Amino acid sequence: MSEDIPTDPENLNLIEILESAPHFSYFTFDDKKTLVQYVRPVTFLPGDFLIHEGETMETVYFIISGKAEVVKMNIDGDKIGIADINRGEIVGETSLVPTAVESTVRIRATEKIFALALSRKSFRKMMSGSTGIAFKILFDVMKFLRMRLNDTSNKLVDGAGGC
Repeated sequence: MSEDIPTDPENLNLIEILESAPHFSYFTFDDKKTLVQYVRPVTFLPGDFLIHEGETMETVYFIISGKAEVVKMNIDGDKIGIADINRGEIVGETSLVPTAVESTVRIRATEKIFALALSRKSFRKMMSGSTGIAFKILFDVMKFLRMRLNDTSNKLVDGAGGC
């Protein structure tokens, strides 16, 4: 990628968004100028689904503002709330793996959400043209998954009551 990437007003706005997003706090300004070529802003209204259970994951969303809920259908068809999603969180991260993966949950906006979307196709292009940035994205996702796993483990232990 060229170091002299033009910074038009639309991209400048995205750079400002990246500057304020916790996901990209350790990206350099040049990283952010490059990243705007791969992400797109999206908005979800309350009640909109970011992810449907059973759909093939094609996009990862970096939540800039707003809230959502993670819901799983039980065997009786009842919707069970699993977690809340807030600013600074990531959903759809399995879209970054090389093979298609189906979602096992639904994620529904509970208030207006503004997010940055990175498609599987754009991420693959990033892996070829901007490997350092792609690595930083993967590193961020790994840190986030580790935190999510710790939270889930703690909830299970707290709810289990021991042996």
